[in-house]
Amino acid sequence: MSGRLALMPSYDRETADMTISDAGEGHGSISPQWSPDGKTITVLISDTGATCLARFSARGGSPQPLFHAKSHVQAASFGRLGRRAALLVGDSTHPAEIAVLDLNRRSAPVRNTRFNDAWLKEVSVSKPSEVWFTSTGKTRVQGWVLKPPNFRPGKRYPGIVEIHGGPRAQYGYSFFHEMQLLAARGYVVFYCNPRGSQGRGRKFTTAITNAWGTVDYEDIMAGADWFFAQSYVDSHRVGVTGASYGGHMTNWIVGHTNRFKAAVTQRSVVALKSFYGTSDIGWEWHREFGGTPWQNPEGYERMSPLTYAKNVKTPLLILHNEHDYRCLIEQAEQWYTTLKMMGKRVELVRFPEEPHGLSRHGRPDRRMARLEHILRWFDKYLSRR
Repeated sequence: MSGRLALMPSYDRETADMTISDAGEGHGSISPQWSPDGKTITVLISDTGATCLARFSARGGSPQPLFHAKSHVQAASFGRLGRRAALLVGDSTHPAEIAVLDLNRRSAPVRNTRFNDAWLKEVSVSKPSEVWFTSTGKTRVQGWVLKPPNFRPGKRYPGIVEIHGGPRAQYGYSFFHEMQLLAARGYVVFYCNPRGSQGRGRKFTTAITNAWGTVDYEDIMAGADWFFAQSYVDSHRVGVTGASYGGHMTNWIVGHTNRFKAAVTQRSVVALKSFYGTSDIGWEWHREFGGTPWQNPEGYERMSPLTYAKNVKTPLLILHNEHDYRCLIEQAEQWYTTLKMMGKRVELVRFPEEPHGLSRHGRPDRRMARLEHILRWFDKYLSRR
């Protein structure tokens, strides 16, 4: 287009924070920051599980991280002279704190606040181990395993597979309270970035356009295969959970396999046709689902977990929020009513007044109640009998 120049034509990572966490809203972005001399531009980059601050030449080229770390930069504010930046940054074992970065030196940011130090001394936090496994089409997929803080080699633990929302997002090097709680309760937690996730380029993230429940399902199940095979995992006591798109995939999984002993679906999507007409963003998802419901009715039917309700045998807990305008409560109601009428083991918990982001910014007592319901369900079905 006339008057425009592509500065990063060969670089296809998102210039925004696409890393999932329940310790903050995430999906933030900053305006591109020009250096005072006009020679460089600084942006956020989400890449292979990390969100970092990176700089590239105003003449074009690939951005270079301003510091190398497996961390999650959620926000940045720049000094008037362009010499320093204040970051909101954390990692897998530390909730985000404010740190100051010297933009002219290749050094780590210096932490400026210690809001979480006292709390971290009171609790046991586990460090995730990064893993890579191979899925269909020889696709390499990134994942992590989070073990209980008192993990003992030789013991077999119940497990939980977590699936992120989005789907255009990524798990990564960020503190995740829910997973830490599950690990502290004695579960080994596995999570990964299947195709459709951000952080691996355009081809990887668009692989599920008009194809939900295909290669994303294959990647999640390939990760589950790897997870089930670990000597410390009791493969007869593994559950699955996810929220939003992750809830869709949880619903999809229980309609396509009986490998999991229990499942918890959260603020999920189950019927794409009504999602299109009720969600605050549904009307624009014709780009994702191969057209509108009247243009692609077979596709909407094919990609909707509700279509496969008769196959469900896994005990399913449905958590949903009554003021969720992204995935309306009608999605949960359709799912619960259908499964209940079919005689399936299903339970629905409704949270009043809460929006889509209950797990991140809901009322504290309801955030606690949500976690207690998740633990209750998994403790019930994954405990040794």
